Amino acid sequence: MLSQLVLWYKVKTVVIYWVRPLPGGASRLPKRTMDSGRSSNESAHRSWWAPLLILFLTPVYYLVPWKDLAGFNVFLGVPFVFVYTVLLPGVILQERLRPRHTDVLDTFAGASMFGLSYFLIVTFAWALTGTPLGLFQLLLPVAVVLVTALRFVPRKTNLQTDSVPPNPIDGLLTIGFAAVVVAVFLLVLRSGVPIGFTADTLDHIGYVAEIRDTQSAFPTTAFYAEPGPYGEDLRKALLHVFYGFGSSYLNIEPLDFLNVTNAIFAALLVLVVYSTGLLFFQNRIIAILSAVFFLVALDEGLGGTMVRQSFYSHRFGFAFFLCVLAHGLGFLERGNRRELLPTGLFAFAACATHVFFGLLVGFATATVLVWKVCFPQNEWRAHVAKTLQLGAVLFAGVLPFGLYRFLTAFPEPNELHAEVQGVVFLTRHLYIAEPINVYRWFGPIGVLSLLTMIPLWKYREKYAALGYVFASFLTILIVLFNPILLPPLRNAMTYLIARLNNLCPFYLATACFLTVFFSPDHPENRRGVFRIVLVVLLAIAVLGGLRPVLGENTFSREVIQRERDNSYLRWKDELAEIKRSLGSGAVIASDPLTAYSVTAFTPHYVVCTFDQHAPPNDVLLEERMRAARDILSPYVPIDRTLALLGKHKTTHIILNNRFPGGLVLEYWVMNDMIFPAIREKFDSHPRLFTKVFDRDDFAVLEVKTVPVVADTSLATPFVLDVLPRNYVPLGQPSGEATLDGYLLGGTPATRGGVIDVGLVWSGERSERMRNYIVALRFDHTDPRLPLGGKPFPKIVRKAKEKLTGRRYRFTEHHKIRGGFLSPDTWRPGALILDETRVRVPLDVVPGEYIVSAKLLSVKHQPTYWLRDFFFDDDIYQGVPIQSITIE
Repeated sequence: MLSQLVLWYKVKTVVIYWVRPLPGGASRLPKRTMDSGRSSNESAHRSWWAPLLILFLTPVYYLVPWKDLAGFNVFLGVPFVFVYTVLLPGVILQERLRPRHTDVLDTFAGASMFGLSYFLIVTFAWALTGTPLGLFQLLLPVAVVLVTALRFVPRKTNLQTDSVPPNPIDGLLTIGFAAVVVAVFLLVLRSGVPIGFTADTLDHIGYVAEIRDTQSAFPTTAFYAEPGPYGEDLRKALLHVFYGFGSSYLNIEPLDFLNVTNAIFAALLVLVVYSTGLLFFQNRIIAILSAVFFLVALDEGLGGTMVRQSFYSHRFGFAFFLCVLAHGLGFLERGNRRELLPTGLFAFAACATHVFFGLLVGFATATVLVWKVCFPQNEWRAHVAKTLQLGAVLFAGVLPFGLYRFLTAFPEPNELHAEVQGVVFLTRHLYIAEPINVYRWFGPIGVLSLLTMIPLWKYREKYAALGYVFASFLTILIVLFNPILLPPLRNAMTYLIARLNNLCPFYLATACFLTVFFSPDHPENRRGVFRIVLVVLLAIAVLGGLRPVLGENTFSREVIQRERDNSYLRWKDELAEIKRSLGSGAVIASDPLTAYSVTAFTPHYVVCTFDQHAPPNDVLLEERMRAARDILSPYVPIDRTLALLGKHKTTHIILNNRFPGGLVLEYWVMNDMIFPAIREKFDSHPRLFTKVFDRDDFAVLEVKTVPVVADTSLATPFVLDVLPRNYVPLGQPSGEATLDGYLLGGTPATRGGVIDVGLVWSGERSERMRNYIVALRFDHTDPRLPLGGKPFPKIVRKAKEKLTGRRYRFTEHHKIRGGFLSPDTWRPGALILDETRVRVPLDVVPGEYIVSAKLLSVKHQPTYWLRDFFFDDDIYQGVPIQSITIE
């Protein structure tokens, strides 16, 4: 026992020494002092190990035959690439540009971010030359070795901190938090990146593969052989070059490289939040709590896939943005101009990761300038002068890459991406952001963090971060819920305005409030009913955020297995055979999901990729979407099909029906009901389409260039000239079409049973290809709402349903023939037969129900009117057609 105690004492002493806890300890908020403004030679030790390792690993970079190390080039190669090209240069840059860092976790986070920023600068310089990726790969070690020269550059600092005795608990806290970070890394590594049918991952995989194959920093042919006038994907930036370089250098598939990199970046994101908390508050508990709240609260926390999407540029760019805040606010707070250089560096990196973060840096600068609450101790003139100085540095950091992308890849967005989405209309031209979407980002912890403004108000003079959190939160609310301000900003930024939520790191304030509340040195902070109630509500919110840990969450085996079951893995072997047998450069027509996987895992091109995953600057998107659908459509004559195949230079067609039942997509989707007719369309013309291979509802056809005469013989039993005799005539407009007649079968219905519904539509042919759906609604005729449902029937009804666990309304949404007969395909004067089956839920209240139907177009992020939240006759309310009995 005595030997164990001695050993524990030695380990603890070593840990506390190496962790070098931050002044202030864990128990209280430290007293802050202003910098003296005097410069002095820094006495801190500068390490030699990073330069020596770089010099040692440079020959390794050239000599290791990674392509011959099958099985090792992923789990050894990816860490090697990260350490050699990012971490080691970052260690040297951090020692030169940010001498004040604390423990090993903070050091790792800072070094990684400095190293990634330097890599992006080197990448940008290479991209401007237009030389192949192979040359960049060959010369990259030169840029890495050059960093070692900074080891010999003298430096000075005027950064000062209070001299406070170390607190032994800090070492244990650091070890505990390190375990959390390691757990995040292992969980993300085990679960892998999201690979569901519609996950953004497939988009990134295809783009990274194209960087590797074309040797270009900004390839134009990731999806289409002929990308059109604006082929560069504006959403992709320089971080993708890191992925493409790593995949090429290690000779591994992009997905393998991204899986490991994603785990590293997930851990790094958490560490950057921790490091930001340390820089802002000089308190380890606040820093740790901030990182924990980031994990469990932001964007549905562990209940969503946020952490598993860390390599996404619009996710990881937030890490650079936090670094901008940490050093930018540090300059304004301490007046140390040495913090301007890393601020500008990180501003460049943020923009070069995703152009949106260049805009977000501008919003942050404006927020600080307008809301003097961030720095109440300064006079207005001094505040404005320093903020403008900071803004000039940030602008200089953002300008190079932002201007380059504006000049090379910024046309008007295509019509689908320019549509106003995810808003609530107050009038035809005035609207606000959809509140539920905003709430989903912040969650209950985020909402409660705004209330912490009241007890933390007195601390804002000491901690600029608190003032910024409150100011940025209010800025988000003012912008997103201001019907005068939001429309012009939405027109300028399109869908990116919805990401303004990134402006506010609310979890910093939440962590600070709890630390202040439980501080043993300040018992007065635990007085007051408001503070106690706020802590109780936060505790409930935190438990809610942690609830997925005990059940299904994004890391659960069940969730991951469901994701894999609903992914390209259903036809993975066929994709490999397509990659082998079709050579390279084939242009393939297929359904949206198959096309999406083709762009990711083969060197071939498609007629159109998956709906809105296409680049927002693709001006031909609607034409491509319509062509891809009409090529497969059994309702399009073969002469029209051949014309489309020729126009898009299509060489092959994939017919795939390996999808789970009930799959719902936007615009159009393959399903069991329509697949036989599609097969018959192509099987009936063997001279035009020859089979490359055909197995288990997955066929690859080669298009032959055989001239044919017009063929209009395809049967179209769902396009009528007259209303069927057994249908009830109606002839009333409902949404974006006229409902000419209907037929209801299977009545009276039983709970759990099926109702057969037939509808006949007509109308003018739409010039737009949109996501058209038919909304069928079943409303109980007598829900017996308290006070008749007044004043807001929908809210009262939903409350009653929640309390009783029984429904008085249910709906069914579907597309006409899977979207193959949407209004943009209708010929004048035709009647369109729409048949569906509606399953009655088991939890509905028996009784009489009014059935209504409506055909409307729904955007990717649906839009609503304000009254839709309060009254039952909302945008989905159609024309009543008949009442039925449900027993």
